Amino acid sequence: MKKTALFVALAFVRLAHAQGSSTIVGSPIDLTASVHEAIQPGNTTVFDDAHSVLGATTDPKESAEYLYIPSKGENLSGRSTNITSAFASSLAESDGNGGVGVTSWIGGNAGNGGANDVEELVSQASWTQDFTYNGTIDAAITLKLHIPDLQVGLIGVAPMRSSMSATETAQAEAILESTITHPDGTSESGASFEFGLKAFERQLISGPGTFVNFADVQFLGANNSTVGLFDSFKDNGSDSNPRFSVDSVTASVRLGTLEPGDTVSYVYKLIAQGTTKGFEHGYVAFLGDPFGVDITSDNLVVSAEPVPEAGSGLLGLLGLGVVALSRKAARRVAC
Repeated sequence: MKKTALFVALAFVRLAHAQGSSTIVGSPIDLTASVHEAIQPGNTTVFDDAHSVLGATTDPKESAEYLYIPSKGENLSGRSTNITSAFASSLAESDGNGGVGVTSWIGGNAGNGGANDVEELVSQASWTQDFTYNGTIDAAITLKLHIPDLQVGLIGVAPMRSSMSATETAQAEAILESTITHPDGTSESGASFEFGLKAFERQLISGPGTFVNFADVQFLGANNSTVGLFDSFKDNGSDSNPRFSVDSVTASVRLGTLEPGDTVSYVYKLIAQGTTKGFEHGYVAFLGDPFGVDITSDNLVVSAEPVPEAGSGLLGLLGLGVVALSRKAARRVAC
């Protein structure tokens, strides 16, 4: 049996094999760009909104985007220098390009209440799509992710504090979730994937009423599926304004094996979020470019490959065995 793997970006996959041709048909894609601001503790929502494009096509390209400017905070990230205020921005385009970013530095109180208020900004871009398999043999379907470069960092890490406190955080991650639905209406979870970085402050007691602070970083989704994806990890080495980053990477995630009539659905999300208590502290978190300047194409590419029919591998081995025995017998005759 001849196996052919074919690829498509957010559109249509054709699966070819010796018994004829069959198709995996992709639906139009749903795009969403959302932003959120809240005050902790209590998760009091300050702002929450989303822009969506349902049933988007790749030609012409369509996009969902959102730029939100909160009432407090400054942009000290060193990125998007034409925006002086703190912001949360999100972009999802139908060709798979997109990005998310949040940044905020607040000189005074982060909220309007007590000194313990913590501001939280979140931006998210998402892509949702279904693929229905109309073939006659089982097929393995894989989604190739081209994850854009990411950066997280903190602004104004205090080396010492006089009490335990809620310290700054910054997080950027890519998340993939999938579901396989069978013709009888039953469903099962497909593959999932997570990749990202989280920067945060740690506090250690150094003496009566004194606490030492320093920045730390956590790898998100660091398991067998992300081996090698953090090889380009960089740390700028700054104690007061640390920046942690990873270059753009590519990962192939096998969503599962589809039987005739199955549908696989995936949701791919880019998320950037940060928190600050203010008082001359802040954060920066970016994953890709939320303004669409740095374009990366083919971020989402689906491939399908037929699964060998049961017994075909064994028959092949038996055939090789027959050939080997025939050659051995021939050598004996020749002797």
